[in-house]
Amino acid sequence: QARTVLDLANREVVVPKDLQSVVSIHAEPDAIVARLRPDLQKTRQENAAARIMPIFSEEEQARLKALPLVNAFYKATSIDTILGVNPDIIMDITKDPSLEKRSAEFGGIPVVALSKDTIPEYIKSWRLAGKVLQTETEANRIADFLQATVDSVTKALPPVEQRPKVWLVTGTNLEV
Repeated sequence: QARTVLDLANREVVVPKDLQSVVSIHAEPDAIVARLRPDLQKTRQENAAARIMPIFSEEEQARLKALPLVNAFYKATSIDTILGVNPDIIMDITKDPSLEKRSAEFGGIPVVALSKDTIPEYIKSWRLAGKVLQTETEANRIADFLQATVDSVTKALPPVEQRPKVWLVTGTNLEV
């Protein structure tokens, strides 16, 4: 049996009710799936694994490290690797430039888009992932914690009249 969810790209996506496997093609959804339903995770993202591994037992870390590595959408995702684990759904992010083509590209497998664009959207991503993965209680607990943290920081800070402009550069090759 299937159900329909509205993802964060504002698309109605039909997802199976009883999921057996999930693939994420970006680090943020991968970390969320690993936290909420590691048993469903059939591939891993290198960036997400480093951040999420410390919360797992050594045995679970070994299992997750043994999963096939799928690079993020901007690093030539291996379609064969994804199809080889027979996922029920694929988790992606709204900023994927190929988001609209992904389901067809992956043989009709439903693609659910989460978002890391803003803090409110990231919090909504946890709630949506909980709904999709059928772990709403735990996902909402995490989302509520994130929201409470944002609220306490916002309350402690003075009102901002003019926001500073910030330029953030990351990486190892910083030639400009």
